[in-house]
Amino acid sequence: MVRTPSYLPTTPWIEQAQRYGIPLSNTGKLLHAAMPNRMKVSTSQIIDRLLATDAGRDKIFKIIQYAIKLFLWRSKSNPNLSIQAKDWLPYLKNCASGLSTTRKCLILFAWKRTIPDLYQLLKAPKQPAGNFLDALKGRLTLISAIVQIPNSIADDFFCASKLGLVGSKTGKLAEKYGALFWWTDTFLQLNISAINEIVTNGQIRKLQSRQDHLQQCLEDMSEDKLSNKVEYSLSDETLGAFLRIDADIRKAESTQMWARLSALKYVCDFIFVSYDVFGFKKGQEGTQAIVGLTAGLLSTLKLWDKHYTSLSKVPDM
Repeated sequence: MVRTPSYLPTTPWIEQAQRYGIPLSNTGKLLHAAMPNRMKVSTSQIIDRLLATDAGRDKIFKIIQYAIKLFLWRSKSNPNLSIQAKDWLPYLKNCASGLSTTRKCLILFAWKRTIPDLYQLLKAPKQPAGNFLDALKGRLTLISAIVQIPNSIADDFFCASKLGLVGSKTGKLAEKYGALFWWTDTFLQLNISAINEIVTNGQIRKLQSRQDHLQQCLEDMSEDKLSNKVEYSLSDETLGAFLRIDADIRKAESTQMWARLSALKYVCDFIFVSYDVFGFKKGQEGTQAIVGLTAGLLSTLKLWDKHYTSLSKVPDM
């Protein structure tokens, strides 16, 4: 990481300038006044938001479901399990099965939300791709949007079979093809994540190279300027460019972090569904419980951050 000059602390630069006694120019004062204050957000507020949406309830139920499955799997190899705990095992198994059906009901007709997204992708004007990776990402994104529709429809039929609305044969067929479509979509998403990682790394390297050059320019400033506490401003070409690039790097690194968490979630989904698609039996129960719980926690973490960001914004007056 590029070392920030001693007279320009890293974050946030306005507060640090005040701490070290560096006067702010008019531009800096205006920027400081325009910066909105973050509202305090309590944990209960975020939980309320999670429970108020189908996606939030689905993730919470998923965590409970696979936590139960993990306990059931571990209980099989625990000889010291008490008699009272063993009596609860059938109830926990029924609870996990019921939560699975509940989650399927929560995401019924998800294909209705996917079709408009696919329509927008097809309707968007075609633009010449900048390079091979951009073109490949666009094609993979389009294929993924197409695959999600039959995947969602298959899940709906499987849920209907659980509710007794269609026959068990139809439900088994829907489960089989639903797993296959899910595996395909997850595989596509993993490739898209890999492309995003390559592109983001390239962008960060370019920004850091530019920041290196600007840092050298800033380091060349004379000590007289620092001792006289010249009023640095965002309007200053060199300093302003340095601050903007520093902000861009932080934004890109934050985006990359969440993209990596999403990729890890897709890896968990890929491992989970591969057992169903290819019929692996060895270690199926334990592996699916672990990766299912991990995927649920990662998805909930992303939703948590999304709701926190939304709630912490100061409403417009």
